Amino acid sequence: MARFIKTKKTNKQIQSMLLLLVTIVGFASTLLIGKFIFTEVETALESPDINNTAANLAYDQMGAMWGIFDNAILFVIIGLTIGLILTSFLIPVHPAFLVINILGMIALVFLSAVMGNIYSELIVQEGISAAVTGHFDKTTFVMQKLPWICAIIVLLSTIVMFAKGKDVS
Repeated sequence: MARFIKTKKTNKQIQSMLLLLVTIVGFASTLLIGKFIFTEVETALESPDINNTAANLAYDQMGAMWGIFDNAILFVIIGLTIGLILTSFLIPVHPAFLVINILGMIALVFLSAVMGNIYSELIVQEGISAAVTGHFDKTTFVMQKLPWICAIIVLLSTIVMFAKGKDVS
């Protein structure tokens, strides 16, 4: 039975951090695009030709929910960070791979800077900037500080991964 169960010693921290980075950027971009579409449809329904009170009530109730979506990005970051740190603890790794980890960290920080710049370019577009003004303060802060956040998360998971003790068994 033991020959069928193979334990593979691989370094999955960089892939996990890349998943975290893509999830954060995807979540933030989806919020922006959703709010833009919501604003466009809402303004179209406010025309005097259309008088649908149920739709207007639904849009009023949805308008109050954007703050919850803005707070959700913090929940996503904290949840994925905890998962990354727990999986980093369980990864068996040799100290010689620290150099590869540092190079991967530099690449991820560069990639997060590029993704943060894409978000910054997205929110200054004419229709989107009017839709998101005052609604996504936390999301915008996270995306502007994304390289620093990624560097801190990778540093914490690297410390957890390389500082754990070895099993004597």
